[in-house]
Amino acid sequence: MEPKLLKMKWKKAFFAHWDWDPSDVEARLPKGLQLDTFNGRAYLGVVPFLMEDIRLAVMPSGTGLAFPELNLRTYVTLNGEKGVYFFNLDASSALGVYLARKLFAIPYYQADFSVSTAQESIQFAHKRKIRLQDLMLSTKEINRFFMRKRKPGTLADRTIYFLYEPGQKRLI
Repeated sequence: MEPKLLKMKWKKAFFAHWDWDPSDVEARLPKGLQLDTFNGRAYLGVVPFLMEDIRLAVMPSGTGLAFPELNLRTYVTLNGEKGVYFFNLDASSALGVYLARKLFAIPYYQADFSVSTAQESIQFAHKRKIRLQDLMLSTKEINRFFMRKRKPGTLADRTIYFLYEPGQKRLI
């Protein structure tokens, strides 16, 4: 197995999904991706969570970034492999957003978050900080990411977009 570039921890994740008309979702996917449906329905997920200790794999634990994130996703296949397509990912860290966009062409946007916990509950609230130029860039970045040639087994082939290794039931 190829070594991991990054390490991180997800905390307090909440996975909320709604079934949706597949034609509505499919129309919003980049060319080349196929929608992965369940019982004939598409699923849109909104997933808020806390990311902690995000760092290069060679760095010691406890030295990484920490921030809340929220993503809007659906489930897809590309060349027969199941994956997750993110319509967007919102994060509170300006540095995290910048690095994700510049190094990996991932459509991150900066947002203000409020996260509060009480006993066994957690509340996430967020408001995106967005500029018109971010919206115009995002489609190009997404298409560039998905349509480039990907060599099997390389880091580009095993990115955050494809969370499951082929034939395995575990996170990469």
